[in-house]
Amino acid sequence: MERRAKISITKSLFDGHIEKNIVFPFPKQREEEREIVGELLEAWKKFSKEKINPAKMDEEGRIPENVIKEMANLGFLGISIPEDYGGAGLSQWANCQVMEALAVTDASVATFFGAHLSLCSKGILYHGNEEQKKKFLPLLTGGEKIGAYALTEASAGSDPSSIKTSAKPTEDGKYYILNGTKQFITNGGYKGIYLVFARTEDDKITGFIVPGDSEGLTVSKEEKKMGIKASSTSEIVLDNVKVPSENILGEKGHGMRIALEILDWGRLGLAAGCTGGAKALTRMASDYASQRVQFGSPISNFELIKKKIAHMAFLSYAMESMVYLTASISENPDLDFSLESSICKTFCSEGLWEIANEALQIAGGYGYIQEYPYEKVVRDARINTIFEGTNEIQRMFISLYGIKEIGDYLKRVGKAIQSPFSSLGVLKDFALKEVKKRIAKEKIEGISDVLKRERKILEDYVHELGLRTEGIIKKYGKKIVEREYIQERLSDIAIYLYGMLATLSRTDTLIKTKGKEACRHEINLCKAFFFHARKHIRHRLSYLERNIDKTWSSISDWVVENKEPYKFFL
Repeated sequence: MERRAKISITKSLFDGHIEKNIVFPFPKQREEEREIVGELLEAWKKFSKEKINPAKMDEEGRIPENVIKEMANLGFLGISIPEDYGGAGLSQWANCQVMEALAVTDASVATFFGAHLSLCSKGILYHGNEEQKKKFLPLLTGGEKIGAYALTEASAGSDPSSIKTSAKPTEDGKYYILNGTKQFITNGGYKGIYLVFARTEDDKITGFIVPGDSEGLTVSKEEKKMGIKASSTSEIVLDNVKVPSENILGEKGHGMRIALEILDWGRLGLAAGCTGGAKALTRMASDYASQRVQFGSPISNFELIKKKIAHMAFLSYAMESMVYLTASISENPDLDFSLESSICKTFCSEGLWEIANEALQIAGGYGYIQEYPYEKVVRDARINTIFEGTNEIQRMFISLYGIKEIGDYLKRVGKAIQSPFSSLGVLKDFALKEVKKRIAKEKIEGISDVLKRERKILEDYVHELGLRTEGIIKKYGKKIVEREYIQERLSDIAIYLYGMLATLSRTDTLIKTKGKEACRHEINLCKAFFFHARKHIRHRLSYLERNIDKTWSSISDWVVENKEPYKFFL
């Protein structure tokens, strides 16, 4: 296989390979940064406890100005933007820590922060030119302007390539005239700085930096939502909005690629927010269970409640491990973290949803009453599997992008077989690779003995995924893009393997730093997650070939086509 421009941990998993030198040991935050962030988060914790009322924000449907001002004062709004542009110049690790803390305070505040920094500011940082960075980033990092990301339209949700907003150049080429409507835009109501994606005269998508005070740009309505009610979610109308050509973001016609790359940062931030919420809920539920007495005993003593709390704890541990491993690799220019970002978004959003429901269940009837925080948390958590790309789309992306290079390689091998004498190098490489893949399993050396069973489970399933991926590509070829049931199973296996890899690396690194006895709880969390993940992987593997996919499709088609009220016949 040809050498990749950038290494991807997840692509390697699909190929039956573990990028050991990247994952082990688990990355560590710089001590100086840890201290700085710790002080900032303590200040935020004090402020939020004294000044923020999440229930009131939920009722009023807005974030008070003093909350945004405090975020700016603490440097949160530019936490991972370089100091040259008014930011704090800290790492993506710090960015994720802040996102966690904000999510613990309130999901709407975290949503505001994510759209502002991860989607807008970072979009300009990584794709804007120097003049654009100097002009717009200081306004965003200081909170003078609030950032928004405007991609979605009524007919372009999961398929952003179908956007209809147009951008036509003026005769002198100095401006573009934008027309169209953007939907579900987080922070849209602040009319700060928008990253707008539109279709230019060559029918290609281009990104534009559009100031909110541009003539012809209006906020037509604020959406009333199930959850994250204090965040602004707006419809934006662009009516002959005149935008200078120098406000084009990146290269003209490359807007689709830029839009998707920006979302990599957004998804990682979203996953961090979910992780913060999950950890806080685990603590809240365990505290309640230890205080709630039924049948003469705290309910935390009953095994079915113990099981729930343990489940919440090991999921949170895995989520945290995955997020901070990904945060670390995201800053390495030689690594591609797009798949890992999607994996984190998918796993953590679903993990938070499970944990929120378990926390409400532990609270019983009180959890259903508005006076208590649980019902709001459940409402707020529901959006995470939908926005920044639904989890269904994430699973398709993880599998198809993850196996693409393997498919391309096998395609070249197929062509080489047709003319073997002129392609001996390709065929020799393939033969050696096949022998190695089928006989030799990937080994992770130096793992603590207490985790040797988990190490072997991971090695075995990575090997199995490599073999099964190749078999599926050979069987379905290009038609794999139509086999979404198969895609889902492949992506789920990769998601759990990445979680295993992250938790194993983290736990092993902790053991080597602190010793087994000091890490006995982390060891238990790691082992519990492996037990959980193994069950899910085995299930997906068993149904890759033997399944009832055709039956599912048949039932669905019947239900969709049957326009009468749903009923069965005896």
